[in-house]
Amino acid sequence: LRKLLEFLNDSAGGARIVLVEHGEMDALMLKSCLGRLGIAPGPLLTAIVMDTLHLAKETVRRANVDQKDLKLCSLFKDATRGQDLGDAHQAMVDAGGAVAVEAWLWDNLGKPSLSRFVDLYGAFVYATCERNAVRALARDAGAASATVP
Repeated sequence: LRKLLEFLNDSAGGARIVLVEHGEMDALMLKSCLGRLGIAPGPLLTAIVMDTLHLAKETVRRANVDQKDLKLCSLFKDATRGQDLGDAHQAMVDAGGAVAVEAWLWDNLGKPSLSRFVDLYGAFVYATCERNAVRALARDAGAASATVP
């Protein structure tokens, strides 16, 4: 996990990190593991999560998609006009699928500005229920050793 945080920190170059997932488990699991091991969240303290499942639930009524089947592999098939996701539940396959689905859903929303898109549909990895308070904390925290709210 420390190497992952180093990689994210180096890759972001000081910019805010945006994680893409399908369902809430990835970010919650990452947060839980960091907390259990006592590792400071570093760049994840201010990271934003874009959950393609949540996004699909909010936007599929604008796309021509079956609202009862919002599995990643089904949404990927819709997003890519019939391509099969392949080895679902493999990390790299699911990550690529989630990014493709997010881009497709963004397109179906009329391509709002990225900042508007994130503001409407993004959530913070830490403290999802107090959005404004977390924004202020995230702006002020900055340091990799900041405590987890």
